[in-house]
Amino acid sequence: MSNDPSTAIDRTRLAEQTFGEQELQREILGMFVAEVPVLLRTIASTGGVGRAETAHRIVGSAVAIGAMALAETAAALEAEPDDPAVFGRFEIAAEAALHAASDLLRNG
Repeated sequence: MSNDPSTAIDRTRLAEQTFGEQELQREILGMFVAEVPVLLRTIASTGGVGRAETAHRIVGSAVAIGAMALAETAAALEAEPDDPAVFGRFEIAAEAALHAASDLLRNG
């Protein structure tokens, strides 16, 4: 799994999650791109239980689009919401996944 935007989303997993339906892939990616920045702001402005609950929501969204590095770091943040190193890894993975999802929406 990678934090490189070009590989941050496993396109095979995304296709499996959406039964290969391109329109459904675009819809799920669009929801991810719209929702995750809001959740990231919540995570940045909270800690403890609030941060853990929000990280849990991101795990599900990340798995749905095949952003497994983000899913893993969000799960780690859920378990350790106030650990600065975990938060830093999470931020990097989130940025890469958002960039990759936006690219897929623009370029297919």
